[in-house]
Amino acid sequence: MRFYLIDESPSVLNVLKTIIHEHTLGQICGYETNPADALEDMGHIKPDIILLDLQNKKLDGITFVTRAKTVLPD
Repeated sequence: MRFYLIDESPSVLNVLKTIIHEHTLGQICGYETNPADALEDMGHIKPDIILLDLQNKKLDGITFVTRAKTVLPD
């Protein structure tokens, strides 16, 4: 599995990275603190799983998911 992580807190991103690596859950194909920047990356990276902070101040989770559907239609 290819994970893309999005959270405005670098410490939360580090915890998520550690969990994924220590439990051999898959590979981290990208991570970002800004959901808008993540949308640009994901069109090229095409992750299998996106872990997202739904209450991100820069872009809320519902809006992100709506936009992500256009970038990742599959």
